[in-house]
Amino acid sequence: MSSALDHANGTSSVMLDAASIAGLKRLAARADDLLALLDLIGSGIARGPEIADNVNGLVQLARSAGGLQGEKLTEITKSLAQLRELVTSDSFNELAVALQDPTTGENLVKLLARSGDLAALVNLLDAFLKRGPEFADNINGLVAMARGLKVPEQVPALFDALQKLDYVGLVSLTNTLYPILASPQVQTLLTRTDILGEGTLALVNAAAQSALDAQAEQTRTDARTGPIGVLRGLGDPDVQRTIAFALDLAKRFGAKLRTGPALPNDLPG
Repeated sequence: MSSALDHANGTSSVMLDAASIAGLKRLAARADDLLALLDLIGSGIARGPEIADNVNGLVQLARSAGGLQGEKLTEITKSLAQLRELVTSDSFNELAVALQDPTTGENLVKLLARSGDLAALVNLLDAFLKRGPEFADNINGLVAMARGLKVPEQVPALFDALQKLDYVGLVSLTNTLYPILASPQVQTLLTRTDILGEGTLALVNAAAQSALDAQAEQTRTDARTGPIGVLRGLGDPDVQRTIAFALDLAKRFGAKLRTGPALPNDLPG
């Protein structure tokens, strides 16, 4: 941009080059923004005393908060020093590193979420510890009561027998007996026959007891009986009753043999 003197009227004229013209165009395009800025500056200057009063009020409030002797300011300064010492400590750095671990952070969040439960647990433990002497007195009372009890004589013998048990052999025996007891044959014997019925067991027990008594008597006397003795024994009512039982048994068993018992098809033959 250059200027020149107009000799006709004694004024100077301004010669605008291309760059100056482009700048003026940009300035004209931002005219609204410039006007808004000027208005803002003007209103700020107009409100200068009000703003100054507000600033003075804030300064006065800060001075009042600090107290006449500055105790609050001293306390804040001390707290800031303690905070600076804390954040620069090794323990804080270790804690910061630990919190960067996602697992640790997740666990800490879960712990904070259960803080209420933890507080209740702490209160429970605290109450338990406070009642510790009471619990101890109750336990001592139970121990004294147990010492006063009379233990049956069979209990020591039971414990002695339990100590002598062959547990390995017992487990082996159980492993052997279980397949037998669970077999279809044994289940049929237990549920579909009278072999283990009350009457059958009583009859077998009577026969066994009679056989044992007869064997003991024969061993004691070493008695011998010939044909004459057999004929003489046939006159005994008990012998006659046994012979009648044997004949009736032979008749009934013969009828069973005649009709043929239902035998399994898989019997060896």
